[in-house]
This record gives sequence, structure tokens and C-alpha cells, in this order.
Amino acid sequence: MKGQNISLGWPRLYCDGACLGNPGPTGAGAILYETGKDTPSLELSQYTGEGTNNTAEYSSLILGLEKCLEKGIPRVQIYMDSQLVVRHITGIYRVKNSRLLHFYRKAQTLLKKLEDFRISHIPREENQEADCLAGMGIKKRVSSVLL
Repeated sequence: MKGQNISLGWPRLYCDGACLGNPGPTGAGAILYETGKDTPSLELSQYTGEGTNNTAEYSSLILGLEKCLEKGIPRVQIYMDSQLVVRHITGIYRVKNSRLLHFYRKAQTLLKKLEDFRISHIPREENQEADCLAGMGIKKRVSSVLL
């Protein structure tokens, strides 16, 4: 079943979002590790506009999935420290917020293009690299506004 949490030795995608204030400027970070590799094959950092922490988290997932699909990756293990997003994607929680519903639907559209995926919630400490990239996304926007 898609979305089930088990490790299969697939490429690993770590995603995280950041928000400066809530709401405020947001950033997305994602790191992709190819199967059997301990060094990232892709590191992504992007400013994602004004929003909330939850929209930033979804933006990071969407960013990572888009890049996986661009690279032709058919299956991926996704790791996020956002319990809300993971529970939305696995169907444990319903999406009640209308703004988040837009992000959820976009993520679902991308996930359906994969042959299969697994998504797992991980502690923040295990997602620090993606968090750093998300923060860099915000800094890109904030520093250009200050200039």
C-alpha cells in the first residue's frame, strides 16, 4: 500500500520547511540520497513565499517530489519531521484547513506519478540538514529584500 512506513532500500528524500514568524516568509529544503549512497545526490533550498509553518512543510515535500520525478525516480522513501503532513499523507488525519488542502492535493498528484512511496515521521534531530536548507531558502529572500 502506498504511504506505508517500511524501509525498502529505496532512494531517501528528507524534506523540511521553515517559517520566520507564523505566518511569515517561508523556505523549503530537501535532500535526496540515491539507493546505497551516504552522500546526497541533490540538495534543494528554495524561498516559498509568505505562509505558515505547515505550508512550508508541504512546499518542501512538493519541491522534493518534483525533483524526484524530474530525475525519473520511480520509488522513494520520504522522511519528514512534520507529524501533521505525514499523517495527512498516510490518511490518519483528514485535511480540514482549506489553504492546506491546496498543498495536500498538489502533493497527492505528484505522489500518484510515482510507482510507490513510503513516508515516515522522524524526530527533528534526524532532519537537521533539510532544516538548514529550508532556513537558507528564507535567507535568500530576506537578504534580497534588505539590500
